[in-house]
Amino acid sequence: MPAPEAQSVNEADSHDLDVVAIGSPLLDVIELATDEQLAHVGLEKGSMTLVDLATANAIYAEMSPIPVAYFTDKLDLKVFYEMVGTGKIKTSYVHAVNDFALPPGEYGSFPRFAQRLGPLCRILQLQGAHYVMVTRPSELAITLIQAGRD
Repeated sequence: MPAPEAQSVNEADSHDLDVVAIGSPLLDVIELATDEQLAHVGLEKGSMTLVDLATANAIYAEMSPIPVAYFTDKLDLKVFYEMVGTGKIKTSYVHAVNDFALPPGEYGSFPRFAQRLGPLCRILQLQGAHYVMVTRPSELAITLIQAGRD
């Protein structure tokens, strides 16, 4: 049996649709928001919601912009690496063991990012994912204190 002709949600009567989409969202946004901000745009905390363009624009209008320069500007790290290599500064790397924002493998963040901090880099691990500062703030605070100790 051939598949029915595809229609956009605007073309179809939404009451006739059983399933609009299954799977990952086209755009996943992680933004800190208060309960009031979520209620203002009609979203439920801890959920994934498919929204129309007008709602998306309203949500984006409420968000804080993230500067792009820290992604694109190049830093001269020669002096930093000299100081790390000679032991003049000590380094620590905090690894959230469930952080898969960059999938494990050749381009994964761990241990690749820690290795940039020299062979004497202290590696501290804690349970949690990419946003441990939100999900496990106390554990992260303790780990950061440990990272700064000699």
